[in-house]
Amino acid sequence: MIENNYKYFRYEKKFKLNKNSQNLVIDFLFRNNLRLTEHNKERKINSIYFDTLNFKHLKDNINGLNSRKKFRIRWYGFNNQNEPNKANLEIKIKKGLLGKKLIFPLKIFKINSQGNFTYSLDLANTDKAILHEFNSLRPNLMVT
Repeated sequence: MIENNYKYFRYEKKFKLNKNSQNLVIDFLFRNNLRLTEHNKERKINSIYFDTLNFKHLKDNINGLNSRKKFRIRWYGFNNQNEPNKANLEIKIKKGLLGKKLIFPLKIFKINSQGNFTYSLDLANTDKAILHEFNSLRPNLMVT
């Protein structure tokens, strides 16, 4: 299965910072010699999260399970309702401190101003186990 392939995992660690610590970290990042650059220009990030009817993936995250997944459709930019958006199905897989993101471009993705959306996956290029699991999920949260 795809998620058992550790080849593409990377180490991920999140830290909760209070306001004073946050300012120290930001100051450090701007005053170091790491030559950090902005990767993307400012843009709007939109996501529709999917979960089971009993919110299994959310509960796994809240409970801090070492092995968990997150399913979402994500697209960037400002929505033009007259044109389809370029969007991807993203599956974030976490195993302890290791994490990876699988990305499957959607063939079709359209959303209207009420948040109603339609999409179509490229069935030929999407792992069958992933398709089966994703098809058992329902959209439950949209964020911008």
